[in-house]
Amino acid sequence: MAVQTREQIEKAIEVVGSPGLNLQRQNLQGLDLSNLALQGVDLFKADLAQSILYKADLRTAMLAAANLKSANLREADLEGANLRGADLREADLREANLSTANLSGRVITVQGDFDTWQRTNLQGTNLRMTNLTEASLVRANLRKAKLGRANLSRANLEHADLREADLKGANLEGVYLRRASLQGLTLAAADLHEVVLKGANLEETNLQGVDLSKSDLREANLSRANLRGADLSEANLTAVNLNEAEYDTETKWPAGFNPSLSRAVFRVATPAAAQVFEWW
Repeated sequence: MAVQTREQIEKAIEVVGSPGLNLQRQNLQGLDLSNLALQGVDLFKADLAQSILYKADLRTAMLAAANLKSANLREADLEGANLRGADLREADLREANLSTANLSGRVITVQGDFDTWQRTNLQGTNLRMTNLTEASLVRANLRKAKLGRANLSRANLEHADLREADLKGANLEGVYLRRASLQGLTLAAADLHEVVLKGANLEETNLQGVDLSKSDLREANLSRANLRGADLSEANLTAVNLNEAEYDTETKWPAGFNPSLSRAVFRVATPAAAQVFEWW
């Protein structure tokens, strides 16, 4: 059944219920579907470009390969939704809930054969435990996003804004963070082993106890960062800014590296220093 209007969708939900509604490949471009209960709806490959889904209930919805370019998804509930391969370029996801949603793999583009999710707004979004494996989040706004225990392995976060984001327990294996903004980031228990952080801004970031071994930190800004107990062994620290960064006897540096020459500040370890600091 071809569906073209909000009224048709509402009537279909009355008949079959939202979990049983099949809207695969439907052209819903530009429709106002705000506040609509679409829980469990099958929207596989549906065209939702420029649609308004403000505060829509899309929990467990099938949105794989859907076109959501420039869609308004502010405050939408996408918990458990399948967004694998969906086009979310320029979509507004501010304050949306994507907890346990699946956004893994390619993000389909209109032109070219490459992944992109550039400039997507995810400010304050709940992405806890979300699968973002290999997702392309170039220049995405993830400020204050909740990414606890999310899987960001091999994701591209070049130039992304991750200021004040929560990455506790996140899987960051192989993530690309070149020139990303990471000030005020919460990284407790995060693994940054072999991560590309070239040119990243980590000013005043709490990196206490974080594994940064073999990471690429060339030209990164670590000024006033907390590096107590951090593992920087075999990391590339060429042209890194360590001005007033704090370290202690537990901090591990690359062989032959002298942090004091980079104006890092040594702090004597105390019992309180063994815990994560709440500086901000």
